[in-house]
Amino acid sequence: MKHGALFILAAIFISLGLNAQQTLILQPGAEEGKDALIHALYSRAHLNYGDDPQYLADAWTYQGEPAFVRSLVAFDLSTIPPDAIIQDASLSLYAWNSDESSGPHSQLSGYNNFFLERITSDWQEMSVCWNSRPETTTENQILMAGTNDPEQDYPNINVTRLVQDMVNDPEHSFGFMIRLQNEGYFRRMNFCSSDHSNATKHPKLIINYFVSTPVDSCIVMQPNPEAGKDALLVTLDPNENYGDDPQFLADAWTNLQDSVIVQSLIEFDLSEIPSESSITAAYLSLYAWNSNLSSGSHSQLSGSNDFFLERVTSDWQEMDVCWNLRPTTTEENHVLIAGTDDPAKDYENIDVTQLVQDMIDNPESSFGFMIRLQNEEYYRRINFCSSDHEDATRWPKLKVCYSPNTQSTEQLNKSGIVISPNPTTGSIIVQTDHFTGMAYIRIFNYLGKEIKKLKTNNQITQIDLSDIPAGYYFMRIEQKGRYQTKKIIKL
Repeated sequence: MKHGALFILAAIFISLGLNAQQTLILQPGAEEGKDALIHALYSRAHLNYGDDPQYLADAWTYQGEPAFVRSLVAFDLSTIPPDAIIQDASLSLYAWNSDESSGPHSQLSGYNNFFLERITSDWQEMSVCWNSRPETTTENQILMAGTNDPEQDYPNINVTRLVQDMVNDPEHSFGFMIRLQNEGYFRRMNFCSSDHSNATKHPKLIINYFVSTPVDSCIVMQPNPEAGKDALLVTLDPNENYGDDPQFLADAWTNLQDSVIVQSLIEFDLSEIPSESSITAAYLSLYAWNSNLSSGSHSQLSGSNDFFLERVTSDWQEMDVCWNLRPTTTEENHVLIAGTDDPAKDYENIDVTQLVQDMIDNPESSFGFMIRLQNEEYYRRINFCSSDHEDATRWPKLKVCYSPNTQSTEQLNKSGIVISPNPTTGSIIVQTDHFTGMAYIRIFNYLGKEIKKLKTNNQITQIDLSDIPAGYYFMRIEQKGRYQTKKIIKL
């Protein structure tokens, strides 16, 4: 896009304990913006529309020929760290309120509801066309209600999960596609692109995020065959145990004309996480069984292989469990994941935050995850490597970040922590009334970098700060899985 226009990029840092919340506002103009139409009309399918002032999805006729249009837009998310947690993200689109060119929103033949989807392959603004259109995924797609009001803007569309997917998987994330839910003629949704003459009507994306700092404790679990706990459940051999199988799969197939359903179980040791902790983020990574050996790789031979991850609610033993002894599960907060026919597709960073929170909240009825197909009709399969696989890099991996609960922090507050003098020009005295046992004191700068660490079992501890520059700092005092954070000012 080669026209001059407004470009806004802001990063606002707000101190939240030791978490630096950041806000990124993107509303690029023609020079920096990246958006384009892709036109399915045969005579236009090879043409590029990278500098069109519209950003639309429609199904119409052009000179009497039926065709439909979709549009692409990408924002520069390179300033967001790869481990960032997206708190919220909102996309604002502004109506093309004009009869010029393709015209405004229209429901001439029916509803113009539309999808926003993540683009998963790269594209170039000034060369992309229908015939070279990028791939997209329906995972976490957003369905928006249409309108016939030519002036209706769509401010603050919640795209949090899509942006989190983009941050988690930057190698397969290249912006948003807009398309109609029903591409039957005649219907249209039409907005202004970043090439529009009015800079206030350019697409705008606002993202609030934070990077996990020492306020949150994080653990990563990728157990080996000895420590791992996973097993298959197979209907064909309902009393047979498959606790040492190198696969972790869900499928519906046949074996010598006998029908077979397979589900799988996996459990991670969460005992390190204090009870009643708040789970700020939890991501499960599963790695493809890219092989024709044994059950074979992902398959959609008869249809979709979308699959569920569910919480297991009764106990099971890895080397005893079988189909006839399978544990119970719950559909509460289960995660539905879009399947694939790509045999090499890994599923990294599946968001299982709520499921892990449920496990921490209900330890007496939480025993890991079950994977099963959404539709257990033959023939379809999703297949990953288990912790018994020979390649250690492909074992299932779970990352959990958590904070001690509010009640525990309040209990620590009641112990009477006093810091003096504060502000200080040199050293401080930390007084911890009623402390019993060892405590750990850690000091961080405003970016979350640890600059001092010590341990004490004294109620009064002196800390020398003369060697650090003036500024704001945070002290975290930890004891028995609980913590409190205090602000320190160095003059």
